Amino acid sequence: ILFGGSMADTSRFYEEIEPFADFKQVFEDALYHTVPDDWYVILADIKGSTQAVAAGKYKQVNIVGASCIIAVLNAIEHAGIPYVFGGDGASFVVPAHLMQKACAALVDAQKVSLDLYGLTLRVGAVPVSELSQVSKRVRVAKYAVSEFVSIAMFDGGGLAYAEDLIKADVNGDAYGLDQWVGEQDVVVADFSGLECRWNPIRASKDVILTLMVLAREKGAYADVLGHINAIYGETKPVQQERMSVSLLWKNLKQEYSLRSRGMSLFSKILFAAHLYLETVLGVLWFKFDFELAGVKGQKYVSEVVSNTDYQKFDDTLRVILDSTSEEAEALTTYLEEAYQAGKVYYGTMRSSSLLMTCLIFERSEKHLHFVDGMDGGYTLAAKDMKEQMKRDA
Repeated sequence: ILFGGSMADTSRFYEEIEPFADFKQVFEDALYHTVPDDWYVILADIKGSTQAVAAGKYKQVNIVGASCIIAVLNAIEHAGIPYVFGGDGASFVVPAHLMQKACAALVDAQKVSLDLYGLTLRVGAVPVSELSQVSKRVRVAKYAVSEFVSIAMFDGGGLAYAEDLIKADVNGDAYGLDQWVGEQDVVVADFSGLECRWNPIRASKDVILTLMVLAREKGAYADVLGHINAIYGETKPVQQERMSVSLLWKNLKQEYSLRSRGMSLFSKILFAAHLYLETVLGVLWFKFDFELAGVKGQKYVSEVVSNTDYQKFDDTLRVILDSTSEEAEALTTYLEEAYQAGKVYYGTMRSSSLLMTCLIFERSEKHLHFVDGMDGGYTLAAKDMKEQMKRDA
């Protein structure tokens, strides 16, 4: 469609994609749509995340990754863009007309990450047109995790290649955000909607297995997913009966620190009281199942279970599994055989529970929940996988 002779308007490209509902379809080529050349890939990831996790900062690493997403979504007024949470960061694909707002929010998130948590957040942006010139495609599909919430799936290699370019751009000269954010564009990022109030969710079996797989040959992803389904069936790692809200201040502190930044001392005290009282109300809401803002407590918890991103694909397959020791051994034995046969690279991390970080757009139905293995699930699984890749380089 042309408007006055100009290029077609691509601003609603992602919003107009129809979602698919069965994750088994995730590798079907026809579901993916090529991102327009006038969009950009933005990366935000923590430098030295492996060392930060080793130092016990896995909760801070997770909240920084999630904070980038809510900051960008709030800045662009929740316009439809694809994004993915990676544990120690996030990736976005953004149209040109939203770049200034998105980048300004990320620049402030970068400052917050360092000031509050001592974590250095790397940010950068690569034009999709540049990726197209080297035959790296950014293709996106939309997976409906529930009737009300969808998340983006990526394939084509473009997202991973953009990450490599940004990480190699040490000084940010080529892919830094300076062209989008000048001194006059400085903003205070809005982190409202980000919540971290659930206790760690313990495995109902033996372990939480965090898995990452990078295919080396065509068809390998489908084979891996087939083996996962054969071993585990349709089980979800988040189960309603194992969820509980934390009343410990140490578990609420990350959200408090982030959302009270810049407040006066008096306002911080008021916000702390509000946060704690709201959390107590949440405990009562779930326990006695009364109606609040038109939603019953147990209905909300069931929606949380549905609206989790425990399986996704962003040029790498990422899955979190509630696993018996025997199931974990069966899967890793298969993956090791596939690695030795040159079919995949993979990484795993085992923990006793998983960590949940929440984006609340609306209390009723429209909320999304990021999950990661405790003690640095995705970060350590990625380290495991990269070590395989280095050995074969």
